[in-house]
Amino acid sequence: MAFIFVFGALIEEIVSLFLASNGIHNLWVSQAYDVFEYICLILMFSEWLKRSVFRSWLRWTIPVYALFWICAKLTFEPLEAATQYTHSVSAVVVSMLAAFLLVELVREDHPSLTADMRFWISVAVLTYFCGNVFLFIYFDKFAGLQLQAALSVWTLHWGLGIVTNILFTIAFLCNRTR
Repeated sequence: MAFIFVFGALIEEIVSLFLASNGIHNLWVSQAYDVFEYICLILMFSEWLKRSVFRSWLRWTIPVYALFWICAKLTFEPLEAATQYTHSVSAVVVSMLAAFLLVELVREDHPSLTADMRFWISVAVLTYFCGNVFLFIYFDKFAGLQLQAALSVWTLHWGLGIVTNILFTIAFLCNRTR
């Protein structure tokens, strides 16, 4: 599932770049990807949790989030706008889930926590979503900034993305997932 998630992100970036390069509106691609991202992360994390109660509860959040996303698109967050609210909600949920998984991993008897793929993916998810949730929430404010100020804000976003990708690379290099 982790590979599908990362591969989906790559496809989203390529399609967005292609559309933007050709002057075609591309925010809808990011919005559709947000749902894909949420589903992948929830399914991945739910597989890694030991307690079946948490697994089933997490899987039930998928249709709830999808319904929230659809309602948002039909009412207050159109496809032509950035994902200010829906992405912020998913960021908070997956951040809490990643933090919970890290606590669970620490409680397990590990010879080396840093050799576990789940550790690095959880850290990557926390880094990206906790670091960017502020940007997601206030996207409309940042969108109106002058070029120099906007570059400063987006440099933070790009930096977090680079660190996250490095963490995902480390995770894929780990051969121990359980």
